Amino acid sequence: MRRGHARCWRVSGPGRRRAGRTTGFRLRRPASAGEWAVAVGGAALGGAVVAALFFGLAEALMRHPSGMVVVVLLAVSAVLYCAERLTAAWTEQEADAALVDLDGLDHAALTLAVRDLMRRDGCTAEAAAHGLFAQTPEGVRLHVRVEGTRSNGGVDAYAVFAARDAAIPGRRSALVVTNGSYTPQARTQAATLGVHLMDRTLLHRWSTEGRPLTTLLPLPHPHP
Repeated sequence: MRRGHARCWRVSGPGRRRAGRTTGFRLRRPASAGEWAVAVGGAALGGAVVAALFFGLAEALMRHPSGMVVVVLLAVSAVLYCAERLTAAWTEQEADAALVDLDGLDHAALTLAVRDLMRRDGCTAEAAAHGLFAQTPEGVRLHVRVEGTRSNGGVDAYAVFAARDAAIPGRRSALVVTNGSYTPQARTQAATLGVHLMDRTLLHRWSTEGRPLTTLLPLPHPHP
């Protein structure tokens, strides 16, 4: 061994083997005409067995039509199950992509995204301090405070107090929207002050399921 170059080893069983080497069965190309003959013969034999099983099954089904019905039903069920699983996987991937997009937005971009979602629901929405002034089709007036974060951080109680004050109690309802989460203190104060909260999970549902805001939050009746 040359000096200055240590070799890495690991113990496997009673002896030692050099790191990275594994043992076990490996396929390789036939090295001689004899091996090729054995390989081709084995493949042909396997194909013959599969063909015999297939034709035997087909003959049995022809003799018993009820068995054919069962096989068809099982095949249809398998196809439907696979289609359902694929659809669910695609939907989940699309939802994850949409949520990642929301996660990457800063405060200004997230405010525009919330505005567009509200307009999609038929709400009016205009820029305001730290968010939006909005009104639902039912006439509920909202001050929406938007808190963007790129680290899924927790929004604290300060945002709840600020949203409540900007909403002008008695005239507008307050809503805080974030692509992160809320601290326990923020949730406690929101429940006390009647401020509505939309976190990352609820924002995800709002943006991907196409459900109106009024079906996701217990908004009050319109203010007179």
